[in-house]
Amino acid sequence: EAFVEANNLIDLNVSGALNANLSFYNGLAAGGGFDLPQDEILADVWESADAIREDTNEWIFGYLTLAYDPISDAALADYIALSETPSGKAMNRALFAAFDDLFRGISYDLGKAASRFTQGDDI
Repeated sequence: EAFVEANNLIDLNVSGALNANLSFYNGLAAGGGFDLPQDEILADVWESADAIREDTNEWIFGYLTLAYDPISDAALADYIALSETPSGKAMNRALFAAFDDLFRGISYDLGKAASRFTQGDDI
């Protein structure tokens, strides 16, 4: 739990998921999949925040247990200590910013592709 808190993993993962969902909707709209005003898209995405937070709380601890079980308690304590420093916080923000940029782009492209699929082919 200290690792999750030190790295703000719940909030950053929720934020990334919401941004990815918004990008998917924007890609879907850009591809002509549907015509929904931006305020309705935002409302729909924001409505999912609590469910995403619950899901994140469920998976993150299991994931971290698997990911960090092989390392020693001392190494994990060192990682947590690093995470609490200004440099560690900057590194974590940079990692999440990079992943967020990547997943926003992928989600947008998936939304655009899905819009083409939902429109079907003329025969």
